[in-house]
Amino acid sequence: MNSKLLSVITLGMIAVSSVLSAPQAFAAAPKAAKMATAAGKAVTLNIASNGEQMMYNKKELSVPANSKVTVIFQNKSAALKHNWVLVKAGKGDKVAAAGIAAGESKGYVVASSDVIAYTKLSAAGKKVQVTFQAPKKGTYDFLCTSPGHNAIMKGKFVVK
Repeated sequence: MNSKLLSVITLGMIAVSSVLSAPQAFAAAPKAAKMATAAGKAVTLNIASNGEQMMYNKKELSVPANSKVTVIFQNKSAALKHNWVLVKAGKGDKVAAAGIAAGESKGYVVASSDVIAYTKLSAAGKKVQVTFQAPKKGTYDFLCTSPGHNAIMKGKFVVK
């Protein structure tokens, strides 16, 4: 058991023991551990492009709050380069414009406070991935920042 999880369980037991007797608090510990583990678990999401359509195969992805997220993006195009970029809600066009200005050598992405996570630019037929800590609960946008793709190659990322 990692130290962060142990700290959460210990703090929970201290808080609960102020209301419950010691035996009741210890009986509640396994449930508290299970809840803490679920909230901080690793989540893997798979998403792909739809051939040459400049669209993702999923319009929405969702994860639990506090999870460690790995997004695996499969570029199923035979010719186009794509990426997967997670941004704050409503910031997709701004992020895409900055990425286009930066160019292909930068993967059409400029790190900024609006960008939460992103994959490298994926060549046709290739797979890329990114791992990150889920942002706070809410709805975010994801998109491809290759020139002209962001208008239709996008979706919602929901943290519950």
